[in-house]
Amino acid sequence: MAQLKAFWEWFYEYREAYYCLQDFTERERDYYYHELEMRLTAYHPSLSFIIKFGNQNKKAELILTANGRADGMFYVSNLISIVPEIPKWKISGFIEPSLDIEAIKKGKDAPYKLQELDIKPSDIRWAPVDIDPNTYKYDLVFYLKTYPHFNQTFDEDRLLDYIYMILLDLLGEMYVSKTIGMGYYENEWIHIQDWYRLENLKEFLETGEVDFI
Repeated sequence: MAQLKAFWEWFYEYREAYYCLQDFTERERDYYYHELEMRLTAYHPSLSFIIKFGNQNKKAELILTANGRADGMFYVSNLISIVPEIPKWKISGFIEPSLDIEAIKKGKDAPYKLQELDIKPSDIRWAPVDIDPNTYKYDLVFYLKTYPHFNQTFDEDRLLDYIYMILLDLLGEMYVSKTIGMGYYENEWIHIQDWYRLENLKEFLETGEVDFI
């Protein structure tokens, strides 16, 4: 408990710097991001954060996350349970669903502009691999339609990390943690495999079936 209180005391002390962080130089931002990341991972290595900056005197938001990793969910809950009142800040735990399902269905969803590439959620395909009989979590394999058209090869583990980031925005972190187990990436389109669109994933996780591809 003392470690948790020390974290919030530290953040409270530097609350104004983090609130104004978007106005800092890149070097200054990197320093403060590193400080926050270091303090969270010292508590548990799965912990991370998202900052949504305020504007026009509106509150900024600090979202604490375990990125859907089951081993870190308990630690996020512990941190959130003792959050003090922090001026100009809203503190929350876990990523909530935010993607527009209808836009994904129509292929009109905005791409995620990532460091090496852009990924549209509507370009992601998935297929079930297995289910854990003890946890009832599904193992899934993923495929990115645009991958073969890239001019360079990307690390598949990194691609899978990006896809999981999109899943958290699609389903919410708590739901992903409770329903999805292992994830794999397939870099070739296997024609004998039944691939499904991303908007059908929640239906499958809830029922074990998909009505259409």
